[in-house]
Amino acid sequence: MRHRKKVKKLSRTASHRRAMLRNMLTSLFKHETITTTVAKAKAARQVAERLIKYAISGTLADKRRIIAYLKDRDTAHKLIRLGKEKFADRPRGGYTAIYRLGFRKGDGAELALLKLLVEPKEKKRRKKRPEEVEEAKVIEAAEEEEFEVFKEEEFEEEIAEEAGIVTEEEAGIVTEEETEEEEAGIVAEEEETEEEAGIVAEETEEKEEATAEEKPTEGKAEESSAEKSNEEAETEETPEETSENSDNS
Repeated sequence: MRHRKKVKKLSRTASHRRAMLRNMLTSLFKHETITTTVAKAKAARQVAERLIKYAISGTLADKRRIIAYLKDRDTAHKLIRLGKEKFADRPRGGYTAIYRLGFRKGDGAELALLKLLVEPKEKKRRKKRPEEVEEAKVIEAAEEEEFEVFKEEEFEEEIAEEAGIVTEEEAGIVTEEETEEEEAGIVAEEEETEEEAGIVAEETEEKEEATAEEKPTEGKAEESSAEKSNEEAETEETPEETSENSDNS
């Protein structure tokens, strides 16, 4: 089955067609433009795009493919150089363009210019509508007015600096700085008072803890003295008990 074997034969045999395309592409990469029919230009563009991609890859095998296909070695080296310098930032294609030139006298074939786009094709700019033009003019006028006002303010400030006059804004800045300094001093004083109050509270807590520790020691001493007195009383009662026991016996 001959799937995907469709080729523009261009009314030539395979060998004649290959030789013609090689000559056309050698001229294209050498002079960067050729004039031919539309059918031949479309057939040559497919092969040209493939060769340019080989030049972009820059491997040794791809360089050998280019040199083997093109007849002129200098043209092949030029294509390899262009692939690195001009086409490397366009890996998706768009290296050639076809411009239709009209019909040829005699046979009436449609002619075309096949051009190598060394520089990327510029996009066409859309013309602005009248409304957009008016809006742009209004914006430009407003920007110019703002710029003039800014210039006048700068000029007045320079004159005031030369004359040594303090402006209202500078005076306001000075007063703001003074108020900030006063507020900072008040805050520092409040922090000092808080620290002193904290120290006093700590001292009172320490005194209370010391008194609380002394009270249990006094209670323990009283308990120990009471225990001693009880023991002495028991020792005094023991001789009487011994005498009673002897009488009973």
